Amino acid sequence: MATFKQSEDYDYSEYLIPHGTINGVAIPFFTTPEFRLDLRQNFKLRPESDIFIVTYPKSGTTWMQNILREMLFAEEKGEWADLPLTDRVPWLDHIRDMSVGDLERLPNPRVFKCHNHSPQEMDELFFKGDKTPRIIYVLRDPRDVSVSLFYNLQKAGKTISDWMTKASFTDFFKTYFRDEKVVFYGPWEKHVENWLSARHEYNILVVRYEDLIADSSKEIARIATFIGWDCSAERVREIADKTSFASVTKEKLFKVENGVSDSFLRKGVVGDWENHFVDVEDEKLMREIAEELFKKHGV
Repeated sequence: MATFKQSEDYDYSEYLIPHGTINGVAIPFFTTPEFRLDLRQNFKLRPESDIFIVTYPKSGTTWMQNILREMLFAEEKGEWADLPLTDRVPWLDHIRDMSVGDLERLPNPRVFKCHNHSPQEMDELFFKGDKTPRIIYVLRDPRDVSVSLFYNLQKAGKTISDWMTKASFTDFFKTYFRDEKVVFYGPWEKHVENWLSARHEYNILVVRYEDLIADSSKEIARIATFIGWDCSAERVREIADKTSFASVTKEKLFKVENGVSDSFLRKGVVGDWENHFVDVEDEKLMREIAEELFKKHGV
């Protein structure tokens, strides 16, 4: 298998899944120091209108992207309406066919997706000391996160990782998900701790994936209030229905190349971890870590 190394300036490894390391944190191989330098130097923050969706991977990111697109951009026409979700609400570690300069063309309000491991890193890249931009941090049960990430990377593994195509979920959990040197964006609990501990310092709304599942309309109304978007209860219910998992899987939200969609949506359910954790100690570990963190931060 060919190397995926894209920079001489990060610590690169093909162990398990190709990745680089920046500031001691593993990141996808395509996120290079040069790309982040471009962001640091050329990204122009619009603090009054920019909105950042921040998550640990597989925590409801696409769902939140779609909610905000439907909330803010439903009436768009022309080129903006025709953009796939991945371009209309771009990921700031991998903007693919766009350049950093292209982000300037996006009309207000702009919405971005991020997985950065800490607000301090995002401050360095985007905020430059301005703590007013709105950040929506989406949390999900780490047991379900690990299962969703397993299938996500298993799909990607067909082209980038022989190990990933053969690993069982238990192997993946013990060898990759719990290894802070290789898991993208660091261990789940460090990511969550970094963001929850800063939620009163930065302008952060915390949304739990499980709450979105239980009462989508209630959570969407909270999000609307947070971003200053005035809407009726009827419109909130419409957004909840249109952005439900069953609805979005039927829509053309993603790029399709050579007949293959870039969507990594799978089930979108709560509790699928029960079908995957064979080792009860693994499940207990993640449950206790989550309970302690949520109790500490009052989530």
